[in-house]
Amino acid sequence: MKQGFYNNDGFKYWGVAVDENDNPVVRTQEKYPYSYDGFVTYRNGKNEEVKSTIYSDRLLQWDYNKARNLMMKHFGESGDYWNNRSPQKIESFLKDWTGDKSLKLILIMQYCNASTGYPVWRFDFSVTDN
Repeated sequence: MKQGFYNNDGFKYWGVAVDENDNPVVRTQEKYPYSYDGFVTYRNGKNEEVKSTIYSDRLLQWDYNKARNLMMKHFGESGDYWNNRSPQKIESFLKDWTGDKSLKLILIMQYCNASTGYPVWRFDFSVTDN
C-alpha cells in the first residue's frame, strides 16, 4: 500500500515521500518499516513561516491528562497514532493545547523513533505575534 502525501496546497496525492525541503527520502517507510526517514504528510505554508514545533511523543510527557482529554475532545479517541487524523482536527487540537487561537499548522512530518521503531509526528506551526 502506498503512503499518501500532501502537496503545498494541502491536497492529498499518491507519490514519492519527501522531507521538509521537498527532497525525496532515501529510507522509505515501505522498505525500512522500523528505521525510515521522516516524510511530509501535510504542508500548508512555507518553512520560513514556522515559529514553533511540537512532537507527538512529548505531549504525554508534558501533561498526560491534558493530552488524553484533548485527544478525546478533538478525535473521539486517545490513541498514540496520528496518521489517520485530519490536519484540520490536529490544528484545532494544537490551538487548545497551546491556548493560542491564532495558531496555523504549517507542516506535519512522520518519523520513525530509532530506539523503538514506532512512528512519531512533528507539528510545525506559526502564531500571530500580538
